[in-house]
Amino acid sequence: IRFLWPNGDSLTLTSDLPALVEEIGRYDSGAEARVMAWLADAEPRFDLVMRRVVEADETSVEGYLRRVGLSSLIRSGTHRSMRAQLRRHFRSPRVLDALGSYAMYLGGSPWDLPGAFAVLPYGEIAYGLWLPRGGVYGLVEAIERLACELGVVIHTETEIRGVSVRNGRTAGVETVDGTGYGCDVVVINADAPRARRALLGPVLQSRRPRAPHMTPSVMTYYLALRSSPRDPGHHTIFMPHDSRRTFDDLQHAGRIPDDLAFYVAVPSATDPGMAPAGGSVLFILVPVPLPTVCPDVERDDFAASIRARVMQRMASHGLDVGDESIAFEERMTPREWQDRFALHEASAFGAAHTLLQIGPLRWPNRDPYVPGLYYVGASTVPGTGLPTVTMSGRMTVRRILSDAR
Repeated sequence: IRFLWPNGDSLTLTSDLPALVEEIGRYDSGAEARVMAWLADAEPRFDLVMRRVVEADETSVEGYLRRVGLSSLIRSGTHRSMRAQLRRHFRSPRVLDALGSYAMYLGGSPWDLPGAFAVLPYGEIAYGLWLPRGGVYGLVEAIERLACELGVVIHTETEIRGVSVRNGRTAGVETVDGTGYGCDVVVINADAPRARRALLGPVLQSRRPRAPHMTPSVMTYYLALRSSPRDPGHHTIFMPHDSRRTFDDLQHAGRIPDDLAFYVAVPSATDPGMAPAGGSVLFILVPVPLPTVCPDVERDDFAASIRARVMQRMASHGLDVGDESIAFEERMTPREWQDRFALHEASAFGAAHTLLQIGPLRWPNRDPYVPGLYYVGASTVPGTGLPTVTMSGRMTVRRILSDAR
C-alpha cells in the first residue's frame, strides 16, 4: 500500500521486510530495531485479539470478562488508543499516520479506536493482501455456488416486507407481494439497526437494543479507463496534511474536511483480466460525514465537487485521469449507498468501534426481545470489515446451534 501526502512525501508498506525497514527508515531513526520490536510485539497480540478478544461472543460484561480475562484485554491494548499503541514503537508523524490510517478500515479514528485494533496493519503485512480471481465479487459467486451445492435455495430480487412474529417469537418472513415463508429462525444480513426498524412491527419497536453511534458515510466512484494511469499500483491512500483535523471533521464535527483523505484502488494492476486489453479499472472511496449531521452531503453538486477535488489531488501526484480516457463512469452517493444496501443513517462501515460499542456492549447477534431472530454484518458483533463480518457469520451460526440444543 502506498501513502501520499500533499507535499509530495510518500511511504509504502510492504511484506518485504528489508524494503519495509528502508521505507520506515526514511522517516524514523533506528528503523530496523523499531520495526523488529513492533513485529515481535504485534504477532502474539494479533493472535490474542483475533482468536480471543474479537470472537468472544458474550452478551454480558461479566461473562465477557470471565471468558476473555482482564489481563488479556490489557495485553491487547484495549485500555489505550490505537494511536497511543502505535507510539510505543514509532515516533515519526508520517509513520504513525500511515499505520493509523488502518482505523478507517473500521470507519474510525486512530485517536478514538481502542489500541487492540493496532494489530490491523500487522495482519496485512504478515499475511498479505489477497485479491480473489475476478475481484471481490468472485468471492460472492463462489459462496453462492457452494450454497447451491449444499441445497440452499436462493431467491433473488425478492423484497421482504417484514419478519413475522407469532406468540412473541419468530415465525418467518413476508415478501412485498404477500408471499409468506414460515421458519423458526430468521437471520438478517442488512444493517441491524435499520433492518430491525423496517422489518418488525411498531409494538416491537418500543423494545429494541440501544441505537448505536455510527461511522461515516462514503462517496464512491467507479471508472473504466481506456488506458492505465502512470505507475498506478493497486492500493494508494491519499493522506491529508493534518490527519487529526481530518479525522475530527469526519468523526466529531460533522463537516466535510478541507483536506480530504481518500483511497484509490486499481485492481486491474494486479489482475489485468478485470479490464479490457490495454485499459484499467479505477475505484475511488472518499469518507464523508453522515447526511444526518452534515446537510452539505445532500447538495445536488456534492458528488461533482468531491470528484473535482479528488481528481485535482490525484493529478498533483502525476495520476492524471483525463475525461477523454474514461470509457465508463458510475458513482454512488451516501443516500444511494443507504437505499441500495439498507444502511442505517447511510453509514458505510456500520456501528462505530468505540470502547462502549465492542464486545458485549455492541449490538447483539441474537435479538434480546424476539427469540429466533438473529443478525450478521458490520453493526453487530464482532464488527466491520470483510474478515470481521465473515467471523460475524460464523459466530451467529454458533449462537443459533447453541440455542437449538
